[in-house]
Amino acid sequence: NFDVERVKRCAIHYAVPGGKVIPFCTYNSLHREKIEKKYAVPLEVWQKQHREQNIQKHRNLKSLSFPSKE
Repeated sequence: NFDVERVKRCAIHYAVPGGKVIPFCTYNSLHREKIEKKYAVPLEVWQKQHREQNIQKHRNLKSLSFPSKE
């Protein structure tokens, strides 16, 4: 039941890491599982990698001075 004509007409595409462009019409049925396995990062690992970055952003926000509303 694969609709080749629909894929040919597909106007929406996903760009995945590595530079590959995949038609949206085929992404979920053919490519999603393989791409997720290749590029997925467990939440705990992502949080650890981004913890310092988030702390720095928070510090920068706290140091901003906003004009008073008076």
